[in-house]
Amino acid sequence: MPQRSRSRLANPRARPSIPTALARLALAAVALFLFAIPVAGAAEAKKKEGEPVEKYRVTLDPVYATVRPGGTVTFTPALELHGVRQPEVSASTFLYDASGGRFEGNVYHAPRAEGNYKIVVAHPKVFRSGVGVAFVKVAGEPVPPAVVSAPAPPPAAAANPAAATTAADAPRVDLANLTDPRGKPLLEKGPAAPAAARLRLDPGEVTLRPGETFRFRAMALDAAGRLIENFAPTWDSTGGEMTPGGLYRAGEQEGDFFVGITDPATFNRVSALVRIARDRCARIVLTPARAVAKPGERVAFQAAAFDAAGRPAPAAISWRAVGGGTVDAQGRFTAPRQEGATAVVFATDQATGVFGHAVITVDSTRASRLEIVPGAAVLGLGEQMRFAAAGFASDGAPVPVAVRWLATDGAITADGLFTAPSKPRDMVQIVAIDDRSGSVALATVRVR
Repeated sequence: MPQRSRSRLANPRARPSIPTALARLALAAVALFLFAIPVAGAAEAKKKEGEPVEKYRVTLDPVYATVRPGGTVTFTPALELHGVRQPEVSASTFLYDASGGRFEGNVYHAPRAEGNYKIVVAHPKVFRSGVGVAFVKVAGEPVPPAVVSAPAPPPAAAANPAAATTAADAPRVDLANLTDPRGKPLLEKGPAAPAAARLRLDPGEVTLRPGETFRFRAMALDAAGRLIENFAPTWDSTGGEMTPGGLYRAGEQEGDFFVGITDPATFNRVSALVRIARDRCARIVLTPARAVAKPGERVAFQAAAFDAAGRPAPAAISWRAVGGGTVDAQGRFTAPRQEGATAVVFATDQATGVFGHAVITVDSTRASRLEIVPGAAVLGLGEQMRFAAAGFASDGAPVPVAVRWLATDGAITADGLFTAPSKPRDMVQIVAIDDRSGSVALATVRVR
């Protein structure tokens, strides 16, 4: 035996070389690494097996409720998987908590103190982003203690015990320590302070075309009228789409719709009117709106069409005269021959039926034009000047007028005597109105 051992040691082929040993060690290390990957993956999967899955979400009905102190509200929770409600989940598997009051099963018992309270409902399958949140406003005459309902028995077990998770078997979710993704507690005990005493939504009315977008501004003010920073209301709308940031996109349907905001802490709500209209005629204005003409005289009218927002709009205008005279397709009116006649010219949009009108008085003695003499003047402080007014027919012939005088500053008498104000003014307007024809004339005065 010893002889055989010595011969083996003496033979270099009987033991592996150093490179060969290193190669074998490398192969063994690779095999161990490849084997460790699935083992580690399985361990990690096993570790995460009991953790909440964010694809689930808890919904509550109602989301907002108002109850008297000491009253009760029954909440109906549901578990949704990718937006699909899971009907086999029992209400007894949910965990309930509130910033004030208490829960017996899914029945909330309001506290005796008035205020706004937050409700948080969780499920073992959800975590922070999937919990259900509701708000309860406790206000009014307290419910007598004898009327308060007795503790409700536990809800019945789910119809499919294998699909439902019982509260006893479910892992505990500490609602009191749940935080949102920013680290803020989801539930703070005690009544929540009102978010605002008054809400404002600007603008209060807007007109949009179909598909047009507009951003509304929501503001909250405290009891002292101070602006509350970081106000985050709940937005709602009709007739279009609304984003949480206040951006509204009008739908294709025309009509009157609303955009509203609600304070989740107080349930106060305000709304704004949204009028959706295409570029169609909503109003027609004729120029001039009133005219005085001699018998047989021609007066040219112009029609301007506007949409509901006051923007110019296309219109197919047809002309019509009532009460005498004629009007052609270009709006040129020819007065009737009867002295003292009154005619009305209508301009109508053929597509919408919207119309505008102008009134013409046939009177050869009424002024179609009124002038003030002088038309401009410069006066010192308290200085006086007399103004005169002259009326002219459409052919330039003088006609009598019955003038009323007005001034934007200083004083003016019934016969046109103007007294300048006691302080310098860049411009004071003198206004003359002919009560017979309705004609108006202006003059300007600079006071220095």
